[in-house]
Amino acid sequence: MTSSGSQLKPTALAANGVTTSTAGSGDPFGIVFGGNSYGFSIFYNPNASPGLLNYGSAMQAQGDIGWSLAMVKNFSSLGFSNIQGTANVNFYVDVAKYQGNVADSSKQLTAGKLPPSPRADGLFDMKIGIYGTNQLKDPFSSSASRTTAGKTPLEYALVDPAATPLSSTITTNMTSWNAYASPWDTKKSLNAATSAWESVGGDKTRLNNVSLTDTLTDRTVTLNTLTDGVMVTKGKGTDAAGTDYSGTTAPTLGAVGTSRFARVVNYFDTTKGDATTAAIDKTTNTKAVLTTKAYTAATAGKAAPSTDATLTLPTLTTTANKSYLCYMGTSASSAGTAIPILEAPLFFNQTNTPAAPTINWNSDNVYYIKKSELASGKTVALKGTWVDDYANADTISASDNKSGNTLNNFAKVEATDSKTFSLNINSGTSTSALNLGTDSTLLGLHTITATINRPTLKLANGETITSNAAAKATVNVYVVDDSVNYDVTAQKYISNNGN
Repeated sequence: MTSSGSQLKPTALAANGVTTSTAGSGDPFGIVFGGNSYGFSIFYNPNASPGLLNYGSAMQAQGDIGWSLAMVKNFSSLGFSNIQGTANVNFYVDVAKYQGNVADSSKQLTAGKLPPSPRADGLFDMKIGIYGTNQLKDPFSSSASRTTAGKTPLEYALVDPAATPLSSTITTNMTSWNAYASPWDTKKSLNAATSAWESVGGDKTRLNNVSLTDTLTDRTVTLNTLTDGVMVTKGKGTDAAGTDYSGTTAPTLGAVGTSRFARVVNYFDTTKGDATTAAIDKTTNTKAVLTTKAYTAATAGKAAPSTDATLTLPTLTTTANKSYLCYMGTSASSAGTAIPILEAPLFFNQTNTPAAPTINWNSDNVYYIKKSELASGKTVALKGTWVDDYANADTISASDNKSGNTLNNFAKVEATDSKTFSLNINSGTSTSALNLGTDSTLLGLHTITATINRPTLKLANGETITSNAAAKATVNVYVVDDSVNYDVTAQKYISNNGN
């Protein structure tokens, strides 16, 4: 099978142990199956032989080309006469060996795939040329071809290049794709490269590629979280207003909808009926219904949706050149059927995630506090500052290493709040102050730790994303016992000439 219309030589099959036997007489003929400009060619020489059925079965098992029923012109060799009827022939084609449509300059859209349909109903036509045996030729000598395995006239007969077949056109009973997903930035700000093979509406710009080659299978986009936002399954075009949520403005992160990069291109433009050729400058398909799923590739730049692990969006955790979206869906045919489009991945990276918050005490020195200042429900306030441009219901907690006590969430802060906090400490049980203990536990050195925690980040489309970013600061507090009175006698000596 080639893209130039030459015949598949059965010797490739015979060399793998597929052979036939000749039985009876008659006028066998060959069939060459050509798919318009697709370049499929099959040589079919169905001799009137039971062995040919085995030949076809073996070929089918190999996944190359086979048929389910042999055809003969003269049934007298099988002991029958005056028999008329039809024969059903099934062709088995390994499309993985298809080298691509001659109209596909890059071949990457069609090579190894079922050919796209130029018909508005999604079906496609194929041409069959029927040859008589008098139009076949044996390229070898009679003696060699009759004795060498795989090179008998039956197995290696070729169509005479000067022969003219009896042509016929058949229409398949299956639909094929005629549009494909082509990830592209609809805001046009991230299309940083130029395609050598794809032009859509006169625009040849494209996204970059992981492999740095002009391929459709590993296009990639890098989002700056602090300016663009993070990738989400919601966003532009997903709400009733079609709002574009991309673009970060603190304290809210932008939400870049997957639909921003969703583009479907017509390989054959069938909007006005059947197409005759694949246009070099293609058009967008605005009626396609797309779905998007996120995955993590096992190998960077290599998408395999059937085996790769799924990825839940939004997330700040992405792996370079492994996180990707798979764009898939259907387009509508003129018959009202949904025709699958050729799917494509889009790898994405997210850089410059928001920095973690910071927190500090107002003093780096030790606080000396009297025991009496903390007794009888009295409190002392320790003050500090915090910074978090993306604070979203951040909380501040405190703990004391000497008493082992904690005060959780004594402050809740937003990005718009004052960047100061105050922690009350005391001796005894309190729901609004950190208990430093009583008696001997209270006295002495305490190391107090304040922790600010940002559990989530707020997105522009109303979603939140897990953050769990935190920061800590410590301060020392020394509690002295002022409950004991000490008598101190001071004597003054006057020095006079050393006496």
